Amino acid sequence: MGRRKPLARRVIAANRMLTPTLPVLLLILAASPIGVLAQNTDRESAVEAVKVGESVRLDVARIGRMEGLFLAANDSMFVLARNGESAQVQLGDIERLWVRGRSTGRGAWIGAAIGLAAGIIIGLDIAGGLCHDDDGTFCSDAKVAAVLGAAFGAGGAVLGAGIGFAIPTWRLRFP
Repeated sequence: MGRRKPLARRVIAANRMLTPTLPVLLLILAASPIGVLAQNTDRESAVEAVKVGESVRLDVARIGRMEGLFLAANDSMFVLARNGESAQVQLGDIERLWVRGRSTGRGAWIGAAIGLAAGIIIGLDIAGGLCHDDDGTFCSDAKVAAVLGAAFGAGGAVLGAGIGFAIPTWRLRFP
């Protein structure tokens, strides 16, 4: 009769046998339809977020790139107006979906940053003449720079938003 191995050695041996199965299980899980279902859900939620009349761009399997105005969608089809005609695309064939928007927010941030910097620089430059008058009034250079920075920043944000509104951009919605 053979002698049994101690419990610790049996556990180590069992772990060695199970270790190669973890990557195999992960590979099976990745190749399973669960990943496809998650992608379909993302596609469907992206399509549901598109509003009727919005400009869309699609990369479609076996067809290529299409652009047009979104008309309607159901469980299996995506319909868009293209060159005066409606075109239907299977939802499952959509590889990428973009929606056309405006760069208003980006323009506002860029304009605000430029305006703020310009206001601070100009404020520091002209503060010497404003703050040290002969009539005895005194203000600090930092206060002038802060006020002009805030004013120029707000003006820059408005101007930047207006410029950004004029610039169209495509926003990727799927994948």
